[in-house]
Amino acid sequence: MSIAISRNNLVKGIDHHVGQMRFFSAISLLLLGVLSYFICQYLLLSPLTKINNKLLSLKCLHKEPQEPLAEQSELDRLNTSVDTLENVLKQQAEREQQLNKARLDAETANKSKAEFIATMSHEIRTPLNVILGALEILEEEPLTQHGQKFTVSAHNAAKILLSQLNDILDYSKLDSGKAILNNTSFSPFQMAQSIIAIFADQAQQKGITLQLNSTLSTNNYVLGDEGKSSQILTNLLGNAIKFTDSGSISINLKSNIYKGKQAITFSVTDTGIGIDNNKIQSILSPFVQSDASFSRRYGGAGMGLAISQALVHLIGGELEITSELHQGSTFSFTLQLEPTSAPLKISDEHTLNNTKHQAATILLVEDSPSNQMIAKAILAKNGFNVATANNGKEAVAALENTSYDLILMDLQMPEMNGFEACTCIRDLHNNKSDIPIIAMTANVSQQDQVQCLSVGMDDFLTKPINKMKMLEVLHHWLGRNHSHKTVS
Repeated sequence: MSIAISRNNLVKGIDHHVGQMRFFSAISLLLLGVLSYFICQYLLLSPLTKINNKLLSLKCLHKEPQEPLAEQSELDRLNTSVDTLENVLKQQAEREQQLNKARLDAETANKSKAEFIATMSHEIRTPLNVILGALEILEEEPLTQHGQKFTVSAHNAAKILLSQLNDILDYSKLDSGKAILNNTSFSPFQMAQSIIAIFADQAQQKGITLQLNSTLSTNNYVLGDEGKSSQILTNLLGNAIKFTDSGSISINLKSNIYKGKQAITFSVTDTGIGIDNNKIQSILSPFVQSDASFSRRYGGAGMGLAISQALVHLIGGELEITSELHQGSTFSFTLQLEPTSAPLKISDEHTLNNTKHQAATILLVEDSPSNQMIAKAILAKNGFNVATANNGKEAVAALENTSYDLILMDLQMPEMNGFEACTCIRDLHNNKSDIPIIAMTANVSQQDQVQCLSVGMDDFLTKPINKMKMLEVLHHWLGRNHSHKTVS
């Protein structure tokens, strides 16, 4: 048996299969190449393109001339983008340095402002303490009815001035939200009456009718910040009188009960020059008036409404203004206040008749002769024996030779200030080192109060001195000192 194979057919079969293998291999490689392209495009090239485009978008921040992008290759474009990013980062670093410098400058300016405010507060409060003290003493002297009227008016005006000074000096606190509310019992009706009394003569001179319209009685007391409420009404009424040449001005008080509280609306209505509606918001900014010529004609710095706006916000209200040019204006705000009873009033005589400390000896440490005179007069009138020292050094020397029941200590004095004097007294190695020391100063900041306590002072009184507050503090510490000595 024989088998025969055709070589030609075998070769043709092999060539056919090899051709098929080549075809399928080529197709597979082509598909693999296409797949690789799309994978690279999706995973690598597309993100790089997006990054490049974003980098190129930074060119607006880089102001140096650049080569036209159309004439650059993709790698050159990417390189240009990286250079742009580097320049932008450098510019950003420079801006951050500038901002840091501006921040340091602002902090320095704020520190200077704080020091200026503290200095002005002390310098203004010192003479104001003499004014208020002298008027308070005069009110207790036998005067004619005419003289008594002027003394009371001057005393009320001085107290309003003190309230205004407090609010103006605390304007930075209002901006920063650090101002503190003092809730006391007061009568809105009586408060409005006292404010009207301040401006009565001024209104009469201009021929303006000044009146109070109220649905509240004089015995309607609420719990709130009387000082700040009084300051707002004082500013609003002062502005009304300033910008009203004829007609009438009224303070209006309306009350409604809302959620268990008394919603009291305070408003001041005048028949003055009015305000253009387009300028109502601008006048609430500090140092701004609706017309620059007003500052020349009417005077003022344009601070009243700005302070009033800040104070109204602080005590939980909103200042509303309605006005018509040449017809008049109405300024109003509503406060939610808690109804309360009238404050307990204790006369000086009642206080003194119920204390055993009238004959106590007090060392008054004060460098101002006028402030010494006022403080001595008030203390002596209330039965205290008073010795004086002109500075801390004299106070320490006096305490080494004489015994005192209490020391009233000013802070800013020559040779030795109050802080240094208190430290020296607390370091004395005898039974005089625990004598009550009360700061009595025109420095009114929280920092000063903390520093006083840190050096060993027992209490803090601010100038101008409130007589009843001072007597209350004196009796409190004299009583504690007496009890301590008795127990010892």
